[in-house]
Amino acid sequence: MVIPLVKKADKTNLEIFPSVRFFTKNDESIAFDEKTQAPLFIVESHLIHKFNKKLRATFNSRYQLGGETTTNNTKDGNSFNSFGGSLGIGYQFHPLIDLHVDYGGLLLEDNGIRSEMFRVTLNLTYINVKKNAKNL
Repeated sequence: MVIPLVKKADKTNLEIFPSVRFFTKNDESIAFDEKTQAPLFIVESHLIHKFNKKLRATFNSRYQLGGETTTNNTKDGNSFNSFGGSLGIGYQFHPLIDLHVDYGGLLLEDNGIRSEMFRVTLNLTYINVKKNAKNL
C-alpha cells in the first residue's frame, strides 16, 4: 500500500507492507527429532521523499512479532518483539543504474538482540532492448 503524503504523489510517499510468514515443520535433522516455528508477523514501511528526479531520502522501519521456535515440543524462548529503522539516501545515475546507501539498526527490542547495519546497494536493471526498444 502506498500513501501519498503531499499533493504531488511523486514527491513524498509512505509505503506500508504488512505480512505474516508461516514455517513448515523440520523433522530431517540429526540434532533434534522435530523443530517447528510459530508464524512471524512483520510490518515494514518506507517513507520516501524525492528531492528531484535523481535524488531521494528514505526512512525505513520494520516491526517483527512472533516466530518462536519449538524443539522436541519444548519452546525455545526466542520469539521476536523488535522494531528497527534506518535512514538512507539514493541517487539515480541512469534510468537503469541506481545507488542507495542506508545506516540503521534495532531501536526497540525485548530479547537481548542487537543489530546495526551499513548497507550499500547498486541496482543494475536489465532490459531486453530488442523487445523494449520503443519504451526506452
